[in-house]
Amino acid sequence: MEEGESIDETVSSSADTRARLLRERVAIEPRWLEVSGRSMEPTIVAPARLLVSHADAPRLGEIWVFVDDDDRILAHRFLRRVGELHRFEGDGEAWPDPLVGAGRLVGRATIVADVDGERPVRRRRALALWMSIRHAVERRRVTIWRLIASRFDVER
Repeated sequence: MEEGESIDETVSSSADTRARLLRERVAIEPRWLEVSGRSMEPTIVAPARLLVSHADAPRLGEIWVFVDDDDRILAHRFLRRVGELHRFEGDGEAWPDPLVGAGRLVGRATIVADVDGERPVRRRRALALWMSIRHAVERRRVTIWRLIASRFDVER
C-alpha cells in the first residue's frame, strides 16, 4: 500500500469484482442472465432472460446490466451521464437508481426472452428523455417548495 492511500482504495468491493468478472465473460461472448422482479415492467416481464453483450458505453435509452452498491445485478434503462457516472432507471420505477460508475457496468441487453417470447431489446430514446425531464421537474418543484417554506415558515 502506498503512503497516503486508504484501505478502501486498495481493496475492491464484491460488487466491483462481480461486475468485472461478468464484464470479462460478456466481452468473450454474449451471456444469458436470468431476470426477476418488476422494475422493468411492462418492457420486461419476469421471469425472463436477457442476452447481454459487450459494448463500450451506454447510449440514451438502451437497457444495460450493472451491479449496484448492494451487489445486485440490475438491468435498467440508461438515462444520461453525470460527469463520469451513469444514471439508470427501471421502466416500472418512479425514481432513478443511484449513480453508477463505469467499473460497475457489465454490458448492453440485446435480446429479451420472457412471457411474450424472444425479441430484440429496443433502444427507447423518447422514453429515456421523458424520464429525465420528469425527474428534473420534480427536483425543481421540491427546491422551489423548500425555498418558499423557508421564507414564509410554511410546513408541508
